[in-house]
Amino acid sequence: MFSKVDENVEKAKTRQREMYAKRKAKVVKTFQLKVGDAVLKRQMKNVGRKGGKLESFWIGPYKIIDIDQNNTVQLQSEKTGEVLEKRVAYDQMKPHLESHLHKKQKLDAADDIVTPSPALNVLNYPLCFLETNHSTNISKMDQN
Repeated sequence: MFSKVDENVEKAKTRQREMYAKRKAKVVKTFQLKVGDAVLKRQMKNVGRKGGKLESFWIGPYKIIDIDQNNTVQLQSEKTGEVLEKRVAYDQMKPHLESHLHKKQKLDAADDIVTPSPALNVLNYPLCFLETNHSTNISKMDQN
């Protein structure tokens, strides 16, 4: 009976070793930041805090204006242009990647209106045909 137990323990150990090695073998995303890059800064007041679970972990965007030998970074707000007083550790930042979907639509310079997207155009069907699909409404439309 003890041989069966020892066998199962060895199977569990090898399975756990394999799973550990598999987790460690995953590639960790790394990035290299340089002066002029747009970054997000980790909001350190949320670390270890019980409340504020819905608050964002990252704030910004900021622009890097200086990196020193200790890997601390001087940041400038992209919204206000204000330079932060304290330098920020390199590991408390991540690149700010902005999707083209989130960028503001550019206004038409000629008449200051937003150009509508062709995808928003509704098909030229009568409104009653779109609301219901009953044969009575279709026959009434054909008579008009």
